[in-house]
Formats: sequence, C-alpha cells, structure tokens
Amino acid sequence: MLVELKDRSQVTVPKVFVEKLRMKRHDYFEVEEKSGKLIFSPVTVVPKEQEWYLSKEWKDIKKEVDEDIKLKKINQAENVEDLIKKLES
Repeated sequence: MLVELKDRSQVTVPKVFVEKLRMKRHDYFEVEEKSGKLIFSPVTVVPKEQEWYLSKEWKDIKKEVDEDIKLKKINQAENVEDLIKKLES
C-alpha cells in the first residue's frame, strides 16, 4: 500500500491497518530499520511510578503470595485488633 511522507516526517497509517491492529490515537510504537524497511512494533509505555510492578522482585513476591492463597496459608481479620492477635500468635 502506498503512503506519502508528509511535513514533519508524518505518515498516515491506512485505515485498514488501524482497524486490523486495533490501533488508536496516542498509541506508541518502537520503530526500527531492517534491510531498508521500517518496522513499527506497538509498545506499552509504563509510568515510572508503576515500573516496580514489572520488576522480577515484585513478580517473585506475587508468585509467593498467590501460592499462599492457593494453599490457604492466609488469615483474615475482622478488625485491626484481631489482625494483631493473629500476627502475634
């Protein structure tokens, strides 16, 4: 499909691709050149304050907690005082 390079290096992505790939305004793409061709790959930009959620440390902790839940190694408390008693026992 033929597209034109416009002012400020802009290219309009044909509607058929936008719909097929479910692209929407303000999506981000990693752009790279391979063998004289441009490759656009969709990416998700994660705000710095949420970056921890993708860390190995967080994933390891979550895996451990999920396993504890699965094995019913968790306790519930009705209030703070009950929670403290359960933690101290």
